[in-house]
Amino acid sequence: MSYRRAVCGEWPHMGLPEPLPDWSAYQRYRALLQRTGSLAEDGDFWWAIRPSRRFPTVELRICDGCPRLEDALAVAGLFRHLVEQALARHDDPASREMRWVTQENYWRALRQGRLATFIGVHAQQPVSAEGWLMQLQQQCPADTADAERSFIQARHILREGSSADRQRQAFVLAREQGLDNRQAMRAVYGQVMSDFR
Repeated sequence: MSYRRAVCGEWPHMGLPEPLPDWSAYQRYRALLQRTGSLAEDGDFWWAIRPSRRFPTVELRICDGCPRLEDALAVAGLFRHLVEQALARHDDPASREMRWVTQENYWRALRQGRLATFIGVHAQQPVSAEGWLMQLQQQCPADTADAERSFIQARHILREGSSADRQRQAFVLAREQGLDNRQAMRAVYGQVMSDFR
């Protein structure tokens, strides 16, 4: 549930990454864009998931900030687990059908957050966010205590709501109490700050 992702989607090299088979293909693609002026010499892709230029790792840029530490740790833990699983299983992320489903689920999450209906991991049937997470865990079982904690916290987020849900609730409640938009936005700010504490 992120408007920022929708706005940023208008920029070049945003959203989901290109399906590239290996590191050399990534370097060739980057060099092509730099050579042709589509990407600055020191520029970078703004994909939701990309290789880090400073560290030997992959960056997850798909989420807005998580004011609650336990939520941020869950997102990071799930991401790490899925990268490890994909590397161990040699998944083919470039399959056209998988990309279609991922793109559609990305849009649904962006638009409706945890309340969206997603295309399932198995048999591609409609499922809730929690149903999708359960299917994902069946496909990529937790093999460490950190991964298990991440799945548990992710289920908690899906049941109780994310920061986006709490911010929207704070705004609606403030407006119902007669506050104007500016005052309601201050209430949202106060709600986010209370999450940080």
